[in-house]
Amino acid sequence: MINTKPFFPLALSLALATPSLAQTTLPYKTGFDTPAEQAGWQLFRMGVSGGSKPYWVYAASTPFSAPSSLSHNYPVGGTDPTDNWFVSPQFNFADGATIDSVRRSFAGFGQPNAGDTVALYLLKGDPDPSKASGKVLLYDYRDTAYSNDNTWYRTRPVDIPATSGKSYIAFRYRTVVNWLDVKFDNLSISRKIPAAIAAVPASSQLRYYPNPVRQNLYVASPQPVQELRLYDLGGRLVARQLGADHLDLQQVPPAAYILHTLLSDGTSVYTRIAKE
Repeated sequence: MINTKPFFPLALSLALATPSLAQTTLPYKTGFDTPAEQAGWQLFRMGVSGGSKPYWVYAASTPFSAPSSLSHNYPVGGTDPTDNWFVSPQFNFADGATIDSVRRSFAGFGQPNAGDTVALYLLKGDPDPSKASGKVLLYDYRDTAYSNDNTWYRTRPVDIPATSGKSYIAFRYRTVVNWLDVKFDNLSISRKIPAAIAAVPASSQLRYYPNPVRQNLYVASPQPVQELRLYDLGGRLVARQLGADHLDLQQVPPAAYILHTLLSDGTSVYTRIAKE
């Protein structure tokens, strides 16, 4: 028997009546494990509004990472559609974003039919799918993406287009009668690197050493260096140095970064840096 942690009716009604108005900052990660990781998520039942039909719950049965995952079991019998959405807190995707990873595990005896949906969506304007000004299909788990072998898989990175106004990520489960058991876990979303950074223009006039770097990164330049800024691949500022040709990275975690070099003549150069 599957062990689940259901949404209590009072808590659910309050969540639906008073959704969070604060935007969630990026990068964002949730394993649906703690109250903080569950904060802001809302359930919308667009098919059957009551009764014993299943809906999205936090399940403690074989999550990808303990103690729980997001789970939806199959409906049994009847002819009423089950169309349930599980919608994230509010985001600002004005510059676009990327779903870097989300884990999935499917089971049951069924495969999605023509009228079934197991998918990731972008909702615009409102978390309620019936009120959203737009619904964009981000990833469809039907066909070859659906494997009911009860094994955890990682969904490849998914692009979130630049979207003005309030934006939300949503998991959707829709069927009438089909044995589709689905689970999701460890969702992570990051900012899209601004175009100027992503392009990383090369400059034959500058040299960066050592690269990879362990502590101090030096810049050899024919012009005085006005400012150095180090960004992570999510676009967050990690380190900054004014008026110097080197940057101390001893306390910076090992990873790939983007270094912005601003020279005294106004020249801007971006380059990739690896910290060991």
